Amino acid sequence: GRYYTIVIEKCSAFLLDELNDSKMEDHPVALSFINSIIKNSLRSSDLRQIGRNPRFFMPKQAKVFQNQVETWPGFFTSSWIFQRGLYLIIDNISKFLSVENCLSLIEERRMRHDTNFVNREFEGAIVMANYGPHRTYKVHTIKWSMNPQEYIFDQGDDRSRTNMIDYFKTAYQVHIKAVHQPLFEIRQKRQNIYLPPELCTLVGIPAKIRENKRIMADIR
Repeated sequence: GRYYTIVIEKCSAFLLDELNDSKMEDHPVALSFINSIIKNSLRSSDLRQIGRNPRFFMPKQAKVFQNQVETWPGFFTSSWIFQRGLYLIIDNISKFLSVENCLSLIEERRMRHDTNFVNREFEGAIVMANYGPHRTYKVHTIKWSMNPQEYIFDQGDDRSRTNMIDYFKTAYQVHIKAVHQPLFEIRQKRQNIYLPPELCTLVGIPAKIRENKRIMADIR
């Protein structure tokens, strides 16, 4: 196994009472510390964080429109030092998500269009992973030549070889049903990653929904 050395150094010290007489830029570490406490408290609740920013949503209070798109109410939180005081700022926000997973959307479009058309529709789309911390990703393209069963990669410190099906079963206790589905390619700085559309939800209002004036009127 590998051995690591952890070095803990003191980088800042502050008293909460002192923040009332300070400017926000004077205590960036204090604000970061307080925001971390807020996020950890919210994560332990029934709220669901989407992405890394402090945006928390209430999926149990979701509203579904025409069984095609749903909206999750939520809020964005942050702390600020403003006018000689520490404030907690809460803004109301909402998140629109497709009811169907991305694989269902792809299959529906493939019945009427070729792969090039489907690629153009998903290029640049934001999707949410329906497992783990529900991170969001930007799709670069659909890799039609790849699938969860045949995609083999290294994992862990021992660099053991595994396929996507076994990886998700072990890491997230999630079973991939469509073993021959194409994969989303996500471009990242260090290396590209690949996601099964079956386990992703499209973030935002799909194009065909935006073209439906009746549904858009209900959403507004």
